[in-house]
Amino acid sequence: MMSKRKPFDLSQCQNLDVIKRNPSLFTGHATLETHIGPAREADHLLDAGEMAKIHAQDQYSGMNKAEKRYAQHMEKMRMKYLFEALKFRIGEKCFYTPDFYCPGRMEIYEVKAWWGVAVRVGWQPDARIKFKAAAEKFRDFTWAAVWWREDLKRFEYEWI
Repeated sequence: MMSKRKPFDLSQCQNLDVIKRNPSLFTGHATLETHIGPAREADHLLDAGEMAKIHAQDQYSGMNKAEKRYAQHMEKMRMKYLFEALKFRIGEKCFYTPDFYCPGRMEIYEVKAWWGVAVRVGWQPDARIKFKAAAEKFRDFTWAAVWWREDLKRFEYEWI
């Protein structure tokens, strides 16, 4: 049985621990989640009208190649997502902005490139530390690093 946790209310973020980077993205999402556990299908799946709206605009602007690939993967899976929509304070004058936030699912995804020649994920020195610190501090979210393995033709995940 899953433990019930208090829902995280985005409207109460006056303390700047979590900042809505673009409040207009959150229309209809006054709270990040009303429950923890399996989300209802309507909370996180795109309908045909939303898919058309996404493709009518350039929602990929500002994304690198890896982020764009993962955004397209989430669209194929009909998952709602917001790109760089939240900013987490993890210390004094230290913030972390994840690549993707999935409303209704309480999931955060950080997309990284796979450096095939070096056979490793391309983390900058401070990025992995900030990612893990944010995951530790904000436990109401599910955190995952994701990268595309060209040699395996699939996404791989590291869940925190």
